Amino acid sequence: MIERAKTVSQIKLNDTTAVSPFIFYLLTLLLAEVPPDILDHPTSTDMIVREGSNVTLKCAATGTPEPTITWRREAGAGIAQNGQNVLSVEASELILTKVDRQHMGAYLCIASNGVRPTPSKRIVLIVEFPPMLQIENQLIGALEGQTLTLECVTEAYPRPITYWMGPSNDTINSKINDEHYKVVSHESGYRTAMKLTINKVRYSDFGSFKCITTNSLGETVGEIKVNGELLSLTDIFQCPRI
Repeated sequence: MIERAKTVSQIKLNDTTAVSPFIFYLLTLLLAEVPPDILDHPTSTDMIVREGSNVTLKCAATGTPEPTITWRREAGAGIAQNGQNVLSVEASELILTKVDRQHMGAYLCIASNGVRPTPSKRIVLIVEFPPMLQIENQLIGALEGQTLTLECVTEAYPRPITYWMGPSNDTINSKINDEHYKVVSHESGYRTAMKLTINKVRYSDFGSFKCITTNSLGETVGEIKVNGELLSLTDIFQCPRI
């Protein structure tokens, strides 16, 4: 800043022609250092897109010298660019091709020109997609009287409605857990783990249980079959006599 002020003074002193106050004022403005300021327009705001779309995030800023725009993701997550994950991208526009659920999150647009403060703007990208299910064990053997836990993992956004149906196609209400069935769901981002615990398996529990997940973009049904296991001769002889 001091060097720029000296430059303006030298122009005034060395120039044989008197520099008008207005010209001197303009030179001062041109040579002054101005911290970056991120513009509301055309800088992008939070966006909601469908999975598979192409997205362009824009960031515009003023300042002297002209600011450099850098993009980062919150929590140090990588940015997908040309088949690679990079920690930062230097560009006024961040282009994301065929976005999927892993692109979802907050992006930081940072404007810097060596003059403090260095402003940033947080832009949230939400990617919507229909439900999908992951089931590790689709066939489970059980004995009457034992405790059994069934699990389905669903990924979906907007957040889905999830529920279970028993072998008789009756809906198992998660809000009215009884001593026989207990339903628990754990949400983390766009992923939900659905668990159904069956206390003291009955003969009527043998059959297919369905985990169902649905949102505005679709519905997916998963199936877990509970088979009754026959007792071995050893088990029979070990059973207490009445």
